[in-house]
Amino acid sequence: MGVAICEHCCNIVVAKHPKLDSEQHYISASGAHHSSIAALVESAETCPFCTALLQGFRHYVAKFLPRYGSELPHFAKFEIDPYWNPNYEEVALIEYGFTVKGTTVTIDGKDRSMGSGSICGPNFLIKRGNFRGNAPIFTIQYNRKVEASINLDGLTERTIWQSFGPGDDILDGRFNVIRTWIQQCQLNHPRCKLVRNVDLPTRLVKVDSGTDAVRLVDAESLGNPTAISYTALSHCWGTRPQFFCKTTRENEAKHRNKIPWDSLSKTYRDAIVATRKLGIPYIWIDSLCIIQGDPDEWQRESSRMASVFSGAVLTLAATDSEDGNAGLFLTSLEPPIETTYDEEGAPILLRCPAADNRLIQVSPLNSRAWTLQELVLSRRTVHFSTNQLYWQCKELFLSEDGLIQNDVFASFRQGYMREPLDFSKTEVALEYWWMWVKDYSARKISVGKDWVPAIAGVTEYFSQETGLTPILGMWKESLVDDLAWAVDQISSSLDANDNDTRTQDIPRRSSVLNIPSWTWLRYETPISRARTTGSVLETHAKIQDAEVYWMETPLTSQIKSTKLTISAPLKRLTFCRSQPARNFPGGIWILSGQDRPHNYSGFLDLSHNFPYSPDDYLDLGDRKEPFTELCMKLLTCQQGFGTARGPGLDSLGFFLAVREVLTEFEETRKYERIGIGRWDATPGEPDPFEGVECSIFELV
Repeated sequence: MGVAICEHCCNIVVAKHPKLDSEQHYISASGAHHSSIAALVESAETCPFCTALLQGFRHYVAKFLPRYGSELPHFAKFEIDPYWNPNYEEVALIEYGFTVKGTTVTIDGKDRSMGSGSICGPNFLIKRGNFRGNAPIFTIQYNRKVEASINLDGLTERTIWQSFGPGDDILDGRFNVIRTWIQQCQLNHPRCKLVRNVDLPTRLVKVDSGTDAVRLVDAESLGNPTAISYTALSHCWGTRPQFFCKTTRENEAKHRNKIPWDSLSKTYRDAIVATRKLGIPYIWIDSLCIIQGDPDEWQRESSRMASVFSGAVLTLAATDSEDGNAGLFLTSLEPPIETTYDEEGAPILLRCPAADNRLIQVSPLNSRAWTLQELVLSRRTVHFSTNQLYWQCKELFLSEDGLIQNDVFASFRQGYMREPLDFSKTEVALEYWWMWVKDYSARKISVGKDWVPAIAGVTEYFSQETGLTPILGMWKESLVDDLAWAVDQISSSLDANDNDTRTQDIPRRSSVLNIPSWTWLRYETPISRARTTGSVLETHAKIQDAEVYWMETPLTSQIKSTKLTISAPLKRLTFCRSQPARNFPGGIWILSGQDRPHNYSGFLDLSHNFPYSPDDYLDLGDRKEPFTELCMKLLTCQQGFGTARGPGLDSLGFFLAVREVLTEFEETRKYERIGIGRWDATPGEPDPFEGVECSIFELV
């Protein structure tokens, strides 16, 4: 049965949570588990629970806090959070004998990047011996008033909760879980069904069962498109994609006969094995199904990603694989630690780290620009991570160990949406779009010229569903509002010689040819919608003409030229430094006269102040004296904010800072965008643009 756990761990397992009535609900610790990492390391020599916690903590540090590497001396304290309150899905698990907890890590010393104080650590999940059998299918009512049926039937029979040894065949058991997820989704999730017919991919790979033979086929030769089932692989190519097996014009005929098994990477082989296990006859893999080295082919096929991933029965995400050598970790699952916690030897099973969607967010796959659209466009995705499987569809996010069962689209790296995506509500849909922009812009891309094409699939999908007209990462029908984007650069508010590490986050200019200054796609750096919440009260700029001209296929070919003609008030405004704050010792750049008091702790709340944010903060150099810029009045809106005294509403005005571009023989003046700012538009406050007439000009 294993060695009994130590006294501290026993308290965690058997402590009764004060908010639950049943004596069966043992879920909370009453205090600190260990005072330090050193104490945990010492206890791990004899306690199997502490051993698992330490291993889980090392895994968490290596994955979620990569800036600290895999070593632990940076941390001063390690404890079990005593203030945890169970959420819906955790209560459901508790009813069937599971303990769910998280750990807290306190970082020693000041660290501006992460903040001082507590940082969340790894979750752990315990199955106790008093488990009452299989949980039925039940319905959880979520905060956002959406009901979703979650099947926990057979949770304890899942391979992840079984004792197995090296060499045991665990594939069938793990794929039974995936089959159940697919079946439940197909039966119960209307939002995951195809809402319109989509074209099949041009080519697919046929994966004949019971043999290593795989071959390339033309999809149109397969008959009725609606009867063709295929999976799609989402993966990282890695730093040496030249060693990938790929289809070219030279070997295309051979690949139609047979693709040598030995030529396939481990990730490709695992994906084919997974497809066969699920009884699906075809798989789409980009380097095999798109002819490589053919620019016309690439341009045509990259514009069809919306159909490829939305048409797949399932997307197989090689989430933790940095390249093709890592595979899908089909057999890397570790059995739970089996131990006891009292004198009678009552059994418990422990998993640490347990499921944590944050580990998906920081995974290699979710750091790449191309893969965002694969996640967004897929109806169903299974994330293959090193320590368990995760399910994501348009209605649920689930984990193999049962800890996560919710309806939040949880694997986005940036942003969080409680309201379901509803394309019939334009404002809701646009909030999702800007969440995708925030996520996408924080990702990395290997080939700079792909920065626009890599989001083309999502753009096409969004346009089809909403009827809006795309214009370089924004939408013609909401363009004035969309122009209110900002480069995420906390460093723009710091002195140039400040030693804070954030000053190293220099915005990266996109290498896309002919990209104009007015689109966020000009930068390969994190972007946010400046107007975060609330509603637009008035637009002061009017779009006279907005066009993008492409060399060939829209969205995926080179930009030929753009035209954006605007009518708006223009005025030269003065900017100065605000008073120092605890979080901004050098102050921030603000519109002159807009300095506001700090909060009760001496911090400056950017959401309740009026900063000026240059798109490239180096544009200001080490300037400290007041300066002026020509500014364009954009819009005013109401924006929500939160304080210690409760929520409130601000009336804010937004303007763009512009700089004239000198041209010859042009009747219309031309300006490039250089930054964005805001002013206090509360009734009674002065309007910095008051009395200024509109001018007609072009943004370039």
